[in-house]
Amino acid sequence: MIFDFNDHSRIAMNYKREVNVIVAGNKYRIRRPYTWAEFKELNLDKDPGFLSAEPSIIREGGNIVKGLKMTPKQANDFCLRTYGAPGVISSAINFSDGVIPSGKHQWPIYLSTQAYVTKEPNGMFVINSNKYIPADMNGKYAFACLAVAP
Repeated sequence: MIFDFNDHSRIAMNYKREVNVIVAGNKYRIRRPYTWAEFKELNLDKDPGFLSAEPSIIREGGNIVKGLKMTPKQANDFCLRTYGAPGVISSAINFSDGVIPSGKHQWPIYLSTQAYVTKEPNGMFVINSNKYIPADMNGKYAFACLAVAP
């Protein structure tokens, strides 16, 4: 469950935190984008390795939802540390699976409509993985984590 730190009477079910997918015959786990509350629960908000982290403010109806965004390198380091290799979701897997933005996995739509950073095979980070726009390495973006599944 996710508790709303601003309103302690509100909670939400953490529905489908991750999904298993098969892309080109390979098995992966994809972690839906983190919320700011989930990041703070990990107690990493004071970690020097993640100082770029900040909430992305998303308006959903009359509510304010806080996602998580970081610089591309820190996002990749965060994924490697908390979720496993290869880190930030690759552009090819994101594009072929239709992860972001789509309703395919029934993730909260407000988390899936932000500007996302994905990773190319050569290690370059891009935004809008179907357009391959180079990411500003000092910019902060939402991200999804990817790990090889057993």
